Amino acid sequence: MKVENRKVYIANDGKIFEKEKECIDYEKKFANLRYTKVYAYPDLTEGRHGPRYIGVVKTNIPFGDIKLLVEHWCYKKFGSRCEFVQGAQGIPSWRVGDILTKVPEDSLILGEVTMNGTCTEFEV
Repeated sequence: MKVENRKVYIANDGKIFEKEKECIDYEKKFANLRYTKVYAYPDLTEGRHGPRYIGVVKTNIPFGDIKLLVEHWCYKKFGSRCEFVQGAQGIPSWRVGDILTKVPEDSLILGEVTMNGTCTEFEV
């Protein structure tokens, strides 16, 4: 039988590393990772509901207005923020929700936006 005591480093998300520097580098890489909820596709037939939750947009930026960047992503993906129920009553066609540190269960990652405004749409 062999008993071994060794020192390991555990990152905030539970990933295990043998070396402290690797763990620190890993945590720095993902320190600013955020997921912002996106709501879209309202009922335009009878206007019974506004935009519904459809997923999250990923960002990994150290500073700046995350919601503004996600709005930029939404304008590129969905276009105008205003739609009309039966062509008469205005209703929001999409909106940006809460900023989270983890992806909610059963959520789709719709895309990613970088600090310089580059938008990526993931295949859903």
